[in-house]
Amino acid sequence: MNEKKQYQADISDDAVAEALRAVEKPAGADTPAAGAGGVEIQVEETPSGPAGGEAEAGPSRQDLIETVEKLRQEAKAARERMLRIAADADNTRKRALRERDEGIRFANEELLKDFLPVADNLDRSLSALAAADFPEALTALRKGVEMVRDQFQAVLRKHQVEKFSAQGQPFDPGLHEAISREECADAAPGTVIREIHCGYRYRDRLLRPALVTVACAPAGAKADEGTSSAAGSAESVNP
Repeated sequence: MNEKKQYQADISDDAVAEALRAVEKPAGADTPAAGAGGVEIQVEETPSGPAGGEAEAGPSRQDLIETVEKLRQEAKAARERMLRIAADADNTRKRALRERDEGIRFANEELLKDFLPVADNLDRSLSALAAADFPEALTALRKGVEMVRDQFQAVLRKHQVEKFSAQGQPFDPGLHEAISREECADAAPGTVIREIHCGYRYRDRLLRPALVTVACAPAGAKADEGTSSAAGSAESVNP
């Protein structure tokens, strides 16, 4: 709101009358000195602030700092999310490529596995022919079967199928499949004493485990071992 201030000037009535007469006189006439009296003059002050009231205050420096920090944190979080998404996509791509490569490498696995019984029968035929004394014709037949067996094994090796034997080896559940246990005093317990058929590997995978019989300690040896242990315990108690 505009404020009005009042100012008092002492001017005499005679001076006012003289001033009025001087206005009516020609220019250049002398003006008498001012006398006593009072005239009230209204003076209006111009407001110092902007029109329409005080200006609205802008954001403080602290508010700007907090806003910038918040935006920086949001940008950092968004970047981390993008990096995680990119890493997940890369891992998915690598896994898909690995599965594709394995599918190509082992595409013939089932086909090759079906050939293995044929190889087993060839081995059994040769074993039977070698067990008896045959005339010359059967000897020639045996040699022919050997040639077929060797050729077949060469084809398997060409396709990276390798034959392995478990005979005399410690039983390995990762490579051997036991169908029975048999008491044997000549072999350590857990040793393969009979191989029904050999095992095969395809590249770095087990194509077929070896089918085996595993040795175990004879019942008499177990009883003797138990008796010896009991006797040893008794001796240690009664010196």
